[in-house]
Amino acid sequence: MQLPIVGSDTFGMPPHTKLRSRSQSSRPDAGRGHEPAVTEMSGAHAGDDSTQAPDRTTAERERSWTPPAPRTSEPILVVDDDPDVRAFVVSILADAGHDVCAVGSAYEARRVLARDPIALLLSEVSMPGETGLDLLRFVTHEHPATATLLISARDDPGIAQAAIDFGACGYLTKPVNRSAILIGVLNALRQRAGRAREQAARTDLECTVDLRTLALSQALGRLEEATRHGRVMQAEMIHRWAQSAEFREPGIGGHLERVSRYCGLMADKLGLHAQSLELASVLHDVGKVAIPDRIVLKRGPLTVDERLAIQTHAEIGHQMLNGSSSNILGLAAVIARTHHEKFDGGGYPHGLAGSDIPLEGRIAAVADVFDALTNDRVYRRAWSVQSAMKWMTRERDKHFDPRVLDALVSSLDEIMTVTSSPDNTHLTWH
Repeated sequence: MQLPIVGSDTFGMPPHTKLRSRSQSSRPDAGRGHEPAVTEMSGAHAGDDSTQAPDRTTAERERSWTPPAPRTSEPILVVDDDPDVRAFVVSILADAGHDVCAVGSAYEARRVLARDPIALLLSEVSMPGETGLDLLRFVTHEHPATATLLISARDDPGIAQAAIDFGACGYLTKPVNRSAILIGVLNALRQRAGRAREQAARTDLECTVDLRTLALSQALGRLEEATRHGRVMQAEMIHRWAQSAEFREPGIGGHLERVSRYCGLMADKLGLHAQSLELASVLHDVGKVAIPDRIVLKRGPLTVDERLAIQTHAEIGHQMLNGSSSNILGLAAVIARTHHEKFDGGGYPHGLAGSDIPLEGRIAAVADVFDALTNDRVYRRAWSVQSAMKWMTRERDKHFDPRVLDALVSSLDEIMTVTSSPDNTHLTWH
């Protein structure tokens, strides 16, 4: 059956050109809402029957009474300069229950995309003027919610790879049969749905971060109010926050207190204000409140995606703490962002190196790693202080600032006597 399709002859049509659905034809069952829409372009001039469907044979009329497939709500746009190919593809998709419209050029496709939401663009690669690849690039940047699927008579791996690199969900080679088209379309729509779910999940995560950031901001606001009544109250609030983290991640409270103490010891050796750094460093891992429990509390090594997710805590912590009128919280924001940077530039989140890393961040990096090595983790036992220092010495000038590492070495006697948490009693030299 010859379906009415948009052809290249619709280019530059008069302004009164309109879209007509196949369901609006003069067939006896038209208007009953059973058949999927097949959009055509037709002139509005009276007596113009150039786009009317040709007379159908008895067999075709009988087949047209067959109960149609359920109609989908995901519009598909077919773009091909060959009217026979358009008719073939549109017929297959319409019979499968899809809402489908077709045009004969990339220019016409752009007009449709600007006017109507399109779930899937199925385009020929080789067309006069703008090619399917050009159209694919345009859709990827201007209509990211639209999935794309290319079709071509050229079985060229290079073109296929370029299509995938530009964001296409697949690449079909002519001649194609009904199954290949339907499977390709189904896969493309499923990929689109998957991307939509991922975007929704990211949006939900952002909302969660915003809510937790707001909650922390409110808590820090109360903390700022307390500082007006004295620095002692501020210090107590920060340390009590560290203790509260223990309810979510057992052992983290002791870690925060020990890192704080180690930072104070090294700051004193390096001529910094030890009390300020000691207090601010308690909040170095505050950004982890935005990381899902299934990652933070996972027993065993993290996957690549989980590791990337948990690395975001450095920047999130900075966002939570930055902008406060408190000097302590401003310093805490710097430490939260930079305590995972490495002296040779191999750290995160910004790959800073050398003196570009604030000294407070370099101090927190040494303290954080030392405490992590010398305390039990769910995936390994604690190292001895001697073993930890041997490994950290090998990382001199790479992971760690040599001057800060020397400050740690000169503080080891005091570190061995740190008793801010019962967890410290297991520290051993050998």
